[in-house]
Amino acid sequence: MHSDVQPAGTFSSSNPLLNTIDQNSRRTILNNLHSILTDTPQFEKRGWLDDASILGATTTDNFRMLNFYRNWLISIRDDQNTNGAGVELSPNPFPAGYADPEWAGALVLLPWQLYQDYGDEDVLEDGFASMARYVDFLTTQASDYIQPGVYGDWASPNPDPIHETAAFAPPEGPQLSATAYFYREADDTAKAAQVLGRSADAAHFGQLADQIKAAFNARFLDTAAGVYHTDRAVGYRQASNAIPLTFGLVPADLIAKVAANLAADVRAHGNHLNTGDAGTKELLPALTENGYADLAFAVATQTTYPSWGYQIGLGATTLWERWETVSRSYDHAFEGTIDDWFYRDLAGIKPAAPGYAQLEIHPYVPGGLDHAAASQQTAQGPVSSSWTKTGGRLHLHVSVPANTTATVHVPLFGHGAGSATPGARLVQQNRDEAVYAVGSGTWDFTSNDPPVVEAEISPDTTTTCS
Repeated sequence: MHSDVQPAGTFSSSNPLLNTIDQNSRRTILNNLHSILTDTPQFEKRGWLDDASILGATTTDNFRMLNFYRNWLISIRDDQNTNGAGVELSPNPFPAGYADPEWAGALVLLPWQLYQDYGDEDVLEDGFASMARYVDFLTTQASDYIQPGVYGDWASPNPDPIHETAAFAPPEGPQLSATAYFYREADDTAKAAQVLGRSADAAHFGQLADQIKAAFNARFLDTAAGVYHTDRAVGYRQASNAIPLTFGLVPADLIAKVAANLAADVRAHGNHLNTGDAGTKELLPALTENGYADLAFAVATQTTYPSWGYQIGLGATTLWERWETVSRSYDHAFEGTIDDWFYRDLAGIKPAAPGYAQLEIHPYVPGGLDHAAASQQTAQGPVSSSWTKTGGRLHLHVSVPANTTATVHVPLFGHGAGSATPGARLVQQNRDEAVYAVGSGTWDFTSNDPPVVEAEISPDTTTTCS
């Protein structure tokens, strides 16, 4: 039993384990949709807002969630204190006060996610006052822009008894992740203000985001080593480095070094993660988008602890609250953020403009995968991306809805040549990829024939190819 949300997306691949993870993720999300997104239908049944903050994209990839979230945001804003303090769960039985920015930040993160995925400016207009008051409140709670935090990278792999709160808390503490979320929420609020034409607010929150970024790097970044860490001597933590990479916090000249160190640690763990809720969402995209797609695929397809495959090998048909065998809940959705990676990195479907008015199709093709496909029912109409790899040759098939344009990245695997349906305009090309601009219609691309450069086409031109 669950709220009657309609399906919005589909995913499939040539790897049965990935397909099972996807189905387990969808099933677990549905099991927790009861007018609010609950943490588990098993014991608490509460609307913990961390789940909403990190699962936003996962849920909208799979289901039509706009009305569901707009309704829940009314409750979340009602729970906010007049001083701007947010809450960690909603409906909330306790007085609002300081809560971890990853949790209470749903006040900001959900409206911005909905705007990106549905193009709905009303959700920003309705929520902007709450967004601004919350970020301003966080500023009063910071010390030199560093947040104290509460939970951090919750439920990272930990063999200790799981009935104690300490067993869920990350060894590196909550400050780094809390401050990263503080930055993201200030930045999202600045961008929302820009959309709404609030220039003074955009300048205020944009400047705040810059100050948080500078303080974050001053406190947590070892520039010589290319590693982010807190002052706790707990060794390298993957979440502490993946989150800055995907949040845009890493200085441009250090991105490659930070990503390389992250990849090295994953390999040192035998191609395993050591992340909790926040880090798991960011780890695979951080690896993939910085040149380590094969390594991300190795993590995703692990079958030994800690991994999704380990749980499935033990008979899991839903996701668990813990990576460990013994868990309080065996129907907990936050590990399902891997579905972001399926849709937005493996199949490569991303909004390049709010509401998918413009698309980016940018599939990453790991060495161990022969096929991946996804579809999305967007506000513009159906979008799909499907690729098949045979030997060294890739065939990519893309469908773009009416009145929409797309930028399509075609992997060339070092061949330096490819081909496309006539009408696709070649924008740039190197040995590793060709980038095309296309309008609405269906398009085919291959990786190993001489590219055809055609005249530019308008967004509403419909091209159909067999």
